[in-house]
Amino acid sequence: MCTSIFQMAKNGQHLFSRTMDWEGLYAFPTFLLRGYQWRSAFDGKIYNSRYALIGSGHAVADRADISDGVNEHGLSVQKLTFSAGKDHFAQSRKADRTQIAPFEFPLWAMTQFDSVASLLAALPTLEIMNDQEAVREYGEADLHFAAADPTGRFVIIEPLSMPMRVIENPLGVVTNAGDFQKEAAKLADYMTLLPEYAAGRLPYNSQHVSTGDFSGKKQFPGGYTPSARFIRAAYLKERMTAAEDEQHQLVAAWHILNAVTVPKMPARSQTYTVYRSAVALESKTLYYESYDSQQIYKIVLDNHLAAQTKAISFEKQIRDFHVQSLD
Repeated sequence: MCTSIFQMAKNGQHLFSRTMDWEGLYAFPTFLLRGYQWRSAFDGKIYNSRYALIGSGHAVADRADISDGVNEHGLSVQKLTFSAGKDHFAQSRKADRTQIAPFEFPLWAMTQFDSVASLLAALPTLEIMNDQEAVREYGEADLHFAAADPTGRFVIIEPLSMPMRVIENPLGVVTNAGDFQKEAAKLADYMTLLPEYAAGRLPYNSQHVSTGDFSGKKQFPGGYTPSARFIRAAYLKERMTAAEDEQHQLVAAWHILNAVTVPKMPARSQTYTVYRSAVALESKTLYYESYDSQQIYKIVLDNHLAAQTKAISFEKQIRDFHVQSLD
């Protein structure tokens, strides 16, 4: 379970935000430097990072796991839980393919590529692997992915085949639903869609996918199913006025995420929204809020941070949170 939203402000800045719904908090703000070397859990191959990044995850020695983030060129990639991909993962080693574990895709993408276009160009040589021949077991790890960059291009990358399938997504919303096209088609019950969007011709950086006519349409649903969260997020994003700049964009994103944030409800499920994050693609800024902190932390991938000579975890700062008194 996860919900992701991609927005553009009036000044042209882009923000990619999400909820991370899981059984516990294991991902914290993390910086990985240029030249950081990480070892794949599938075949033990060592990858050298071409680009620095900040994101939500962890890194111990040569093992890293990044769930979302942004690199120094503004490429942002997220992983979300999925329900239809694991049966299509490859399983046999091939010398002429790059082969990685499913959870390694955001790390691989952001450390090796500088744009959505360059990432997609490399997909034909990539295979997402199950762990039958892995040097380290990692289970089924059923995931799909979303990627964006400062051009405004936003895509969903699904492991329903190898090479993976790419879905262009000017709507700017994705959840862990197994069929994006089916979910997108449901939006016609809640808003009058632009003919260009319905025909698949809506350009990126369009602020709206509807005509603005909501009369006679359904009210968005409650609940926390992937479909309900998808519709709520898309509906609220559509009805909101575009923010002026990055700061107001963050406020707008957090209000949308409030509607899809899952509280701790063990009687319903062990998963809940363990953290919320957003990355500003132009300023290379990470915003992060854990379930328990109720405080947004900000980290900028500026020249000073990018010049650091070792990976940095900000886990301690997140865990050391305490309520501040104003008296």
